[in-house]
Amino acid sequence: MTGRCGAGRQPAPHRPHPGPRGRLSSSRPRSAGSAGNAGAQGVQLRISTPGKFTVVRASTAAAELPLSRARSLAVGAVIALLALYAIHAQLPPSAVRLPGAGQELRAQAPRVFPQGWAFFTKSPRDPSFQIHRLDEAGDVVMASLTPHSSPHNAFGFDRQSRTQGTEYALLLAEFPLDAWRDCETAEVEGCVDPSLPARPVVNDVPSPTLCGDLFVIALEPQPWAWRDLVDDTHRAERVLRIDVECLA
Repeated sequence: MTGRCGAGRQPAPHRPHPGPRGRLSSSRPRSAGSAGNAGAQGVQLRISTPGKFTVVRASTAAAELPLSRARSLAVGAVIALLALYAIHAQLPPSAVRLPGAGQELRAQAPRVFPQGWAFFTKSPRDPSFQIHRLDEAGDVVMASLTPHSSPHNAFGFDRQSRTQGTEYALLLAEFPLDAWRDCETAEVEGCVDPSLPARPVVNDVPSPTLCGDLFVIALEPQPWAWRDLVDDTHRAERVLRIDVECLA
């Protein structure tokens, strides 16, 4: 009797229950063949919890990709627009006008972007300075720690050469332009003249690197027009001899 009742009883139909995000999910694992048939009918199966699958229509999954791409394009457009207005506000006045870019925006832009565009536009014609001294044998030796990327600066890891620029800038600020003397030759060795008078100056920085009898050479870059006709990229123009007293 028990076998007959069990044979005549119909199995209870499986009722799907709502899955995550309101989609229908099934507690019965689908076989590989069922997943393939579902994909062929425009339906994808997504695992919600272990042993459960969520039915997602292909049209819904495909709509997520254009939405993400549209957001990326919108963010990129906003950043590009801000950069355009920031650069335009830093440039000199011209015939190019942007909508809403008046004098008020030009005055407020440096407060938001204080670095400014001029940071990247230093003139390549500006002179550079080298500091030399005479050793005991009378030979000209370099007292500057530059270039910064040289091996004695650990290829840039030693930052002392950076601080030296501020140090000699403070020293040179004590002398007027007429204290300099023109070099007789374009070579550094020809500018280092022991007969030049030494001008005293005090170096009061905490860790000085420039002390004693020094020759400061102002080097001008060679014009780009005849760069192939000369061997050196810079030529010596002016020299200043200083006698530096270090307090530290």
